[in-house]
Amino acid sequence: MKAIETKGKISVFKNLPPTLKTDKGVILNFGQLPKKELESLGYYDLIKPNIDSDTQSLGNVYFDKKKKVFTREIIEIDFDATYEDEDGKKVSSYDLDGKKAELIKGLKATSGLLLSSTDWQVVRLAERSIAIDSKVVSERKAILDKCAAKEIEVKGLKTYLSAIKYNTSFYTQQLDENGDVIVDKRGNPILAI
Repeated sequence: MKAIETKGKISVFKNLPPTLKTDKGVILNFGQLPKKELESLGYYDLIKPNIDSDTQSLGNVYFDKKKKVFTREIIEIDFDATYEDEDGKKVSSYDLDGKKAELIKGLKATSGLLLSSTDWQVVRLAERSIAIDSKVVSERKAILDKCAAKEIEVKGLKTYLSAIKYNTSFYTQQLDENGDVIVDKRGNPILAI
């Protein structure tokens, strides 16, 4: 992508036009010109900066004179921002309790999904008194324990930022006795609850 600033206004081009009319005439194959020639006419690369989408957003396009490229402002999200409600009371713009409730709801949904493949054994036990396989009992307990532990962690979160950065995965990499990640034959980490 390219951009140019004329009379204080920045124009962005996904693709440059095939021709360009200038006061000196028409430039054919304009979009194919070498980078230096385009820059001599004021057309510079537009570089999109990398951001953390949880904590930053992109602002206006501007010309970075030092790097000689157009780029965008990086705006840090203010998680401590407040506003006044209709009673004049200061209220946080980011609802930490609501985010915690959302996380816990997601954890319970994940737990339910992980348990669902063996629910039939629980139903069979309840309806016909047929025992649940001991391996299944252990797996289900691990899932329920992991969910309960993660719920406690979520309830203990103190900031909105920590809540949006919270890892809701039930799976963790397995480590050997030296603390190294155990991998499979393909080199992928082995995960377990």
